[in-house]
Amino acid sequence: MRHVSTYMFFLLVVLVCTPGCSGDETPGETNDPTTTEDTSSDDTDSTDPDDAGDDPSDTNPAEPEPEDIGDPCETDADCSDSLFCEDLKCVAGRDEECSEVIPCAAGHDCVSTVAGASCLEICEDTSACRAMERCWGEGEGSLLGDLGGYCFPNLCGPADNFGILRPAEFMGACDAAGTGDGTCFGPITETQLGPIGVCMVNTGDLQAGDACDPTATHADPSALCAGGTCSPLGACATFCDSQEGNCEPWADGTETTCIPTASMDGSNAGLCIPAAEEDTETEEPVDSGDGDGQ
Repeated sequence: MRHVSTYMFFLLVVLVCTPGCSGDETPGETNDPTTTEDTSSDDTDSTDPDDAGDDPSDTNPAEPEPEDIGDPCETDADCSDSLFCEDLKCVAGRDEECSEVIPCAAGHDCVSTVAGASCLEICEDTSACRAMERCWGEGEGSLLGDLGGYCFPNLCGPADNFGILRPAEFMGACDAAGTGDGTCFGPITETQLGPIGVCMVNTGDLQAGDACDPTATHADPSALCAGGTCSPLGACATFCDSQEGNCEPWADGTETTCIPTASMDGSNAGLCIPAAEEDTETEEPVDSGDGDGQ
């Protein structure tokens, strides 16, 4: 049973390198200062300065005003799925796909990454980002896209040559918003950089089983989980090793079990989820066919 959000896995697979990751560049046009172009012509007459400005075509036309992108709307019902109405235009929300005709909501920019264009939240520091994200600096992650100044998953794992991953052991300490204040949850998947994980802050105030909000940011520790993350169940779930099964009951006595949550074969990364959530099928009684139930 998989409990990691679709958003997490979508963003983590962006590390599959696209053409151009090797660093090769397409040569541009050469501009050799020793080469001059002969623009003289015997058939060309010089222009009489007295005639300058007489031709109306010499006047530079006014630049056209930029088009107002986004379908017009009055309410969210006027917009297509995943879009909503903002300032009388249909816009895309956080982490949703965007384009030249689908603008992003206020506070977000449409940023092209190797996974496609999506609306990323603008940030100045990591406090504005969610538990599994950090505010990327200018020039960081250039292989993935222009991530500088945006909230994006805080990728971690063995050190890579490009400085994209925060160096850390899987399921060990990593730097979330500070130093050693997160867990490098993984490995999640295999990429051309090798196996990767995501560094999630684990120093919040909420305990396992407490209700939580997956959109909570680093700025509000009271809304973040301690020793785990906000699971799709809407409750804090503790990180665990699926091979060890080191889970404890929640404060209300609910028994939990370690569920593998990574798509990568061989990964032990898991979350302590209530045991009842794991049993999605029940065994039907066998009918002996003799009609008396015996």
